[in-house]
Order: sequence, then structure tokens, then C-alpha cells
Amino acid sequence: MAADQGYDEYWQHVLLELVEAEPIAGFPYRSRQPHVLKHHTLLLFVKGRGELLVNGVPARIAQGTQLLLPPGTKLELSSGNEKPLEGCRIQFELFRAAPLESGSYKERRTYERELSFPVQGMLDHGLRTIQRLILLLVSDNWKGKASDRLRREQLLLKLLETVLEGASPSPPDRPEYWLESTLSQMLEHYPFDMKIDRLAEAAGMQTSYFSQRFKQKMSKSPTEFLTDLRINRAKEQLLTADKPNIREIARSVGYRDEFYFSRRFKAQAGCAPTVYTKRLQEPKVISLSYPCTDHLLALGIVPEAAQSRPHLRLETRMLPLPLHASDPWEIGRQTFLDIAPDLIICKDNVRTKAQASIGDVAPILALSWKSLDVFGHLTYIAAVVGREREAEVWKSAHEQKVELARKTVRSHTSGMTLGLCMVRGGEFRLYAARNIGHVFYRSLELVPPEPVKLEMEKHEPGTQVTWVPFAPESLPQYGCDAWLFVTHSDQDLERVQLYLKSPGWRTCPSIRKGRYQVSREWNSWMTYAPLSIDMQLEKAVALLSEL
Repeated sequence: MAADQGYDEYWQHVLLELVEAEPIAGFPYRSRQPHVLKHHTLLLFVKGRGELLVNGVPARIAQGTQLLLPPGTKLELSSGNEKPLEGCRIQFELFRAAPLESGSYKERRTYERELSFPVQGMLDHGLRTIQRLILLLVSDNWKGKASDRLRREQLLLKLLETVLEGASPSPPDRPEYWLESTLSQMLEHYPFDMKIDRLAEAAGMQTSYFSQRFKQKMSKSPTEFLTDLRINRAKEQLLTADKPNIREIARSVGYRDEFYFSRRFKAQAGCAPTVYTKRLQEPKVISLSYPCTDHLLALGIVPEAAQSRPHLRLETRMLPLPLHASDPWEIGRQTFLDIAPDLIICKDNVRTKAQASIGDVAPILALSWKSLDVFGHLTYIAAVVGREREAEVWKSAHEQKVELARKTVRSHTSGMTLGLCMVRGGEFRLYAARNIGHVFYRSLELVPPEPVKLEMEKHEPGTQVTWVPFAPESLPQYGCDAWLFVTHSDQDLERVQLYLKSPGWRTCPSIRKGRYQVSREWNSWMTYAPLSIDMQLEKAVALLSEL
């Protein structure tokens, strides 16, 4: 939550009305369909655990979670909640006195509904005091008298004052719900006519105040953000289209006049859209994904900032981005604004989050991760950054390494069935011809276990199937000639070692004869990209010589 300065002034000429205060059993609106709040709403959850979507943004709910949300907020219950949610709900209205016209009498003052409140979102301060006041408000000790209503509204005022008094500024890059909602609307509706005053109204603010708050958070005005967003979406199309049609691209990003679009494009990009791709030959690139960083290095491009594995020995600004797209980012948008990249590259599972956070900073190109194999990824990136020749050089050199590796291991691996089992967090998986499976099954032509082979045969080589579930108790049924186990942690290593000593696994000839290897080099085997595959090929040859 952001905390505004001058909270004492906030209450001047403001009236408070309690609409309802009640306990809730189950999600307050029961249906999983989206529900739009009609009033300012304070939710306290005292039981249950799960997730709500607040304007489409996930909010993790646990015992003690408190949410303060303005009118117009869209709430829905996320699927798969672990336990039913129970708690309390307080709904209230705020009214602010309109400015007096010249010559008006004070007794004729009018009040307008106040849609904003300085603190919004998840409360993380003064929890016990706030909870106590909430529970007092929803208790059944009130008799419904007029005096009780007045006392409850005084109690509500004390509650809201407590919220404001204890409010502390949010981390500078953590958006508030009004901003998340605004950005969501912009990202979804940027091709259409968007009025800033309507966005301000939806956020419950005056247009000038809304624009000021937006610029404080995003380092640019709403109009500048929207223009940059549109131009970057146009750049993405120009970079990926075989024969780009400027008129169609202009209309697809919200410009009906292609000549006006060209002027806006040149003002932002420094060149006309017709020559944009020719200018992007030595781009400043940011990589948001491990494999994308590897691909860029294989093409001779060192990214300005990147998510990278230690084995690549990359000297650049490292981005503390999570492994999975569903995890929160630890880095704010200011880093990207400071670098001012020409291009951002990522896997397609990261694109949605990247566009929501930094879609106005630069065009974002995403690898179609599962529909292309490693060679398709390299070809795609090379075409965008003008490095087709470098891509062919790498492919040629790699083919020579593969042929030499095959000759080295062919005498003792011909027809060998190899099981590749990856273990992370106690979960066992059998890998196919991607990641670790590429060098063993495609490069060295070993045979995968039958269930894996059947799944692989349904798709083009190296696409779609990364791994299949594997119950460790069923290992003897796979009939593999040898096994490779790769573990993510010491705990996973201990699990594998216990299974290797178990009577069940000892019935498998390959385990009993010691034809297996156990590795803790998880990161070395898991990056599916050119330079990593070259390294994995060397490791695979050395490992197979020991089986």
C-alpha cells in the first residue's frame, strides 16, 4: 500500500457512513463469478487459506489477512483454495464536501461521493488493533438503536484512523490495486480509444490527481505510457512479420491514420517504421529467461541485463528473476527504465507478466517455448537480431561435436535404453528429448523408456513433451539398461539414495548391477539452449563411459 502524506487533512469535510458490518462464512459472495464491490470494503479473514483475484491480480489469503478495497474493485474466488474462507466484512461510504461557490451559505454545502481512500490493498500494519476494532464492529452486542449506529460509525472512524496512522509507504515498485486495475485496462484495451478521464474515474480519482499519482508510480504520464505501449506492440509486429503492412499494424495498435502513426513511431523510436528493423542490428537487449541469455551469447550478443546460470560466466547486470513465471519479481521497473533497452526477450510463459510490468519500456519478444525445439529458438532469435549467419556457424560446429560424440560412445551404448529421472522437492519426473534429454536421446541416439518414447512420438522432435510423471515405486517396470538421476537438493539426493537401497529398486537388474549415476548438477543439465547443450554433450559422453 502507498501511504499519502497529510492524512490529517484527509478527514476535513468528510462524512462517513457505515453500510454493513457482518461476519462471513465462506467466500463473501459465494459464487466464483466476478463480483464488483459497490462500497468501500474491509475484509478480515479469520479462517481458511487460499487465493482471491483482486482486479485479476492474485492475492494470497491466510488467517489474519486484511484487505481494504475501494468501490469498483472486481473480486473473484480463485480455483483450488485449500480451505474455506471465513471472516468479517465491513462496508462503508465516504462523502466529501464540495467546494463552496462564491456567496453560498455554509448550511447549503453539498457532498459528493468519495471513491478513493489513501490506503488500499492488503494491510500489513497494526494488525491486532485493527482486528480488535473489526471484531467489535461485527459483534452481535449492538441492539439496532440510533445511538448504537452513531457509536458504530465512531468506532469505524477510529478503525480507519488507525489504518492511516499505522500506514507505511509501500516498496516503490509494488503497485496498488487502483494502479493494477488501470494497467490491466491499458494492456487489454490499448488498441481502442482510451480516455484518461475515464481511467481516472474508474480509479476513483480526479483526472489531475490520477495523472500525478500514475506518473509517480510509472515515471511517465498515462498518455506517455499508453503511447509507448502501442508503439512497442507495433515494433513487435515489425520484428516478426515476413512482410509487415504498416497500415494494418497501425490499426492493430490503435491508430486509424497510418501517417499519424508513422509520426508517433518516429518520435518514439527515432526512425520511421519502414526502416525500423534495419536499425535493429546492434540492439541493447535484456533477457528475462535463462535459455534466452544462452541463445544471445551463442549469437555473439552480450545482454545489457539478464537472468543467467553461473556456468555461462556472463559479465553483465544479473536480474534476480524467479525460475517460474508465477513467482513474484524481486526487481522493479526502474532498472529497465535506466537501461533503456531496444529489445526484451523471454520465454512465452513470462510474457504476460513482463508486458504488465515493463511493456511500455521496449518491445517484448517471447520464444514459443514448447512448440519449437532449441534449433527453432535459435533461428527465431537470430532472425530478429540480424544474426542468421552466426546461428548457422553455431549449428555447423555443434553438428561436428555431435558426430564425434556419437562415434565415441557408439560401441557401448548402441540400442541402450536410458532412464533420465529428475528429482526436485520430492517429485520424480522422467525427461524426454528436451533439457537433459536432448543430448542423450537426440544427439547420442539412446533409447528412452517406452512411456516416454510413446509421448515423444506424438510430436515433432524436441517439442511439446518436456517430461512425464513418474512414480518411483514403478521403476523396475521400465526395464531400462541404465539410469541417470539428477537431484535438486541434498534432501532429494537422500531420497534417491534410500530408493537405491530399497528391495523394490534392487529387483531391477540395472540398479542391482550398479548401472546408474546420481548427479547434483541440476542447473548444468536443465538449461535448454545452445551453449548449455554443448557443455551437456561433453558431460554425457564422460558419464556414459562410466556406465
